[in-house]
Amino acid sequence: MRHGADRWALILGFFTLIALPTVFFNRSFDDDRTLKENRQLAEFPKPSLFFLQKMERWYQDHFGGRSDLTYLGARLQMTTLGFPANRQVLLGQDRWLFYDQHYKPGKAYFADYRGLERFSEAQLDQIRNNLTQTQQALARCGVAFYAVVAPDKQTVYSDKMPFAPNTAGPTKLDQLMATLRQVPDLRVLDLRPVLKQARAIEAHDVYFQTDTHWNALGAFHAVSALLQTLSAQGWTVTGLKRQEWAATPHPFAGGDIAVSMLSLPHYFADTEWVMTPRPEASAQKLAGAPRLLLYGDSFSEAMQPFLEAQMGHVTVIRRAHVDGQELQLHQPQVVVVEVLERLLTGWLSPPVNLSLCPKVAADQKRAP
Repeated sequence: MRHGADRWALILGFFTLIALPTVFFNRSFDDDRTLKENRQLAEFPKPSLFFLQKMERWYQDHFGGRSDLTYLGARLQMTTLGFPANRQVLLGQDRWLFYDQHYKPGKAYFADYRGLERFSEAQLDQIRNNLTQTQQALARCGVAFYAVVAPDKQTVYSDKMPFAPNTAGPTKLDQLMATLRQVPDLRVLDLRPVLKQARAIEAHDVYFQTDTHWNALGAFHAVSALLQTLSAQGWTVTGLKRQEWAATPHPFAGGDIAVSMLSLPHYFADTEWVMTPRPEASAQKLAGAPRLLLYGDSFSEAMQPFLEAQMGHVTVIRRAHVDGQELQLHQPQVVVVEVLERLLTGWLSPPVNLSLCPKVAADQKRAP
């Protein structure tokens, strides 16, 4: 009888386990483990010849406990093997996470960071011509143009990387800056020194440990440097004073590397810093502050609140090149194009519709 009971218990347990993903369909047993994937999950399929195939993909994306199993599998990988399952992610010193967007099997990790990749002369010329053409066209319309480079996390926190940088030569950004210096009037702000100095003087990190991005502190110092440049050239901005802004820590499950790429929320220690003006802050937005059109990548999002505190109006567009139609629409007095160091190839795309750049009214502009 006991043998028979054990047999039926095994059968019942087996079918119960099979049924659980369907009984708890599209649910997680722990909300903190809900996946945040950088992709669109499969939708319920419409009738077609491939209905069953698409149905399988839809079920695989939504079965109950999927988030929990993914989390437990990722955690088991880290606990037993000591390195992430995602081959594009490296675990650095003090459990800092670094993401190599361009890594492919058989290729060296962080090839640009290590000086193993180069821009061709044709690419360097193309970027220089694109930026020069943009600045000259906007100047004819009375609009000032600035190009800004945000440094990669591994550039600012090279000591946290698992290997030394620049062992083989200059990086792509080193190459590009040497080329752009040949055009003395071209306004290019390389933020590498700014963020390295910010790291040295701040009591807290200026980049997330578990994310690819700078945090609010890093964005604050980047915008402060940009505003100083604008002020030095006569624009009506007061700049940001660090002592007038408070940095407050907030709980943080982890950034895009830990959560989106590794599915390990709350596994790595990290902190989100929120910047707020102190009550005694004196810096106020000045009358006549210019309107700004900011082209950029995901790093520009953290810049926007600080820019809005000083600029007349701020519009952010996620792209690396200027479109004259958008200048017509937003009528900016200043245009900034921000690009992340690892995404410099975005500047290979030429500006478009520059002939549509509108003339800024005489009472609205300051000669750039």
